[in-house]
Amino acid sequence: MAVAADLCLFYYPAWAVCVRINHILDPQRKYPARLQSHLERLKIAVEKTGLAPPNARLTLRRLGHLYLRLGRTNEAEPLFLKLFEWQLQQHGPNAFEIVPALQDVASCYSTANQAEGIKYSMELLRLTESHHGPTSSQAGKVHFSLAWKYRKQKQFDMAERHFERVCEIRRVQTPLPLSRPSQAQALMPVTTALNDSSTQ
Repeated sequence: MAVAADLCLFYYPAWAVCVRINHILDPQRKYPARLQSHLERLKIAVEKTGLAPPNARLTLRRLGHLYLRLGRTNEAEPLFLKLFEWQLQQHGPNAFEIVPALQDVASCYSTANQAEGIKYSMELLRLTESHHGPTSSQAGKVHFSLAWKYRKQKQFDMAERHFERVCEIRRVQTPLPLSRPSQAQALMPVTTALNDSSTQ
């Protein structure tokens, strides 16, 4: 499984790296205390006006992400859950509009290393496959995220399944040409490792 996981990391597109770079370069990280004070003042106003105005939802979401960056997941959790429940009431459980709020809740639980994040990520996978297709790159990203969540929970069999699915989607998205055997040979350890694990 370790070989398969390492190769998935190597061959999967650099979306995760780009997200991480964007996170590091975010100018808001330079002044977290000042931003936190500003957003918490806005949060008080939101509690009076409700979540109907778009800027109210944006305020709570920004504050939730700031709490995550500061390691205050207990304070981020109720904000993300409140936003998710509001989106669910407005759009219904099958609407793609609820995806950002669903991602926030899953991310919050994952940051806290709570197994609850898997439940929300599985719901995210259902919506993603429904709207983009089971072999889409978007579905691949969710499988990739789920694999790591299961691995953090030490559920290695489930992690392996999702890593294997990432490899399958990657092959569909970018078929290996016969004129480049080196790439095909590089993927052989993935198949070998997965076959060995299935026969054990």
